[in-house]
Amino acid sequence: MKKNILLLNSLYYPNIGGVENSLRELSEEFKSRGYKVIIICSDRNFSDNKILPLFEVVNDCHIYRYESSDNYIKVFKNCISLIKKISSLNRYEMIVSRGYVTTFCALISGLKNVKYIVPSIIFIQDVKKLNIFSSITQCLKTLTSALLQVFGILFSKVYVFSSSMKLQTKKVSLNLVNAEIVRPGLNLERFHGLVESEINEKRRFFGVNEKDFIILCLGRFSEVKQFHLAIESLQYLDDESIKLLIVGEGPEYINYTKIIAELGLENRVLFFEATKTPEYFYQISDVFVMSSNYEAFGQVLIEATACSLPIVSFKPDNMIRTSVKEIYDDFPSLIHYTELNNSIYLAQTISDIYSKKIVNDEFNTDRNNFLKRYSWSNLVTILSEDKK
Repeated sequence: MKKNILLLNSLYYPNIGGVENSLRELSEEFKSRGYKVIIICSDRNFSDNKILPLFEVVNDCHIYRYESSDNYIKVFKNCISLIKKISSLNRYEMIVSRGYVTTFCALISGLKNVKYIVPSIIFIQDVKKLNIFSSITQCLKTLTSALLQVFGILFSKVYVFSSSMKLQTKKVSLNLVNAEIVRPGLNLERFHGLVESEINEKRRFFGVNEKDFIILCLGRFSEVKQFHLAIESLQYLDDESIKLLIVGEGPEYINYTKIIAELGLENRVLFFEATKTPEYFYQISDVFVMSSNYEAFGQVLIEATACSLPIVSFKPDNMIRTSVKEIYDDFPSLIHYTELNNSIYLAQTISDIYSKKIVNDEFNTDRNNFLKRYSWSNLVTILSEDKK
C-alpha cells in the first residue's frame, strides 16, 4: 500500500503562482517516489470563473477543498474541519504546508511534525504597509494573519529559501526558531533556452516582432513588484525596438496603463495575462528585470536564468529587501545591478546589456553550475530525511 503525503496551502490548481507551482512540482516528485499525494486547499479560483469542486483527482493527486468565505473565522473553521475529516481517514508519512492559514489549521487540528516552508513574513511584507489611511478591518486582518503565522512558525518545523528569510523568521519568533535553509527546485524539462529559429517561431505566435529587444517583467501586478519603474525606464531608451513585455495580473494594472499613456509608450509595452506556462515568455525575451522591493526568494529568477536570460536587479539595501545577492553572489556574469534604485539607472543597465554580447561562454558556464543547485528531488530528500 502506498504511503500518504499531505500538502497544504490556501491556493492550488488551477491558481497560478510561485507557491502553487512549487506544490505542483513537489507533488510530482513525491509521486515519482511511489507516494499517494493528498492536497488540501481552499475553493478560491483566481484563474477563471469556474466553481471548483470540493474534491477531484488531478494528475493522480487527490485534491480536497474547504469552502472560502469573507468571514475570516469561518475560513479557519472550514479548513480545520476538512483537515480533521481527511486526517481521520489517512495516516501521513509527511505533512508539508506552504501557507500560514493551513499551517495554523493543521496544528490546531492536532497534526504532528508539520513542515512549514515559509514563502514570506507577513510582519515584514504586509504589516509595514499599514498606515493612517488603512481601514480598521484591514489592520485587524493583517495583524491577525501575522500573529497566526508566528504561531505556525513557533510550533512547526520551519524551512526557508534564503539567509535573509532565516533572519526574518528568527526575528518574528523572538529568536526561538532557527529555520533550516533549503533550496527550491527547477524543472529543466520546462525551463531551458531555445535556438533562434524556435525563439522566432514562439515570438510570431505571441505577436512579438522577431527583431525587437524584449525586456520581461513577470509576476503579480502589486506595489511590491514595482513594474512601473520598468515602464518608466523605456522613456530613457531611445531605440523603439526595445519593448517591455509584462506578464501577470493584479491591482496595479490601471496605474501601469496611466503611466504608459502619459509617456506615450502604448506601442512599446505588451501585456499578457497570468500564465501556467511562464517558460514561453522567458524563452522569447532578451533580459529579465527583477524590480521588486521585497522578495523572500524569487523563483522567477532561477527560472529566467535557466532560460538563459541575463538578470537586471536593484542592489539589496534597507529599501530593497530581496535575496538577489545571495542567489547570484557566486555567479557574477548572470546578474547586472543598477547603480541606483530608480528607472533612469534601470534603463542604463538595460542599455549596457542591449549593446553588448552578455550571453557568452562565461555566462553559459556560470549558468550550468548555477542550475546544479536547484532540484526538487534534493528538496524532497531533505524533507524526507528530516524526522524532527
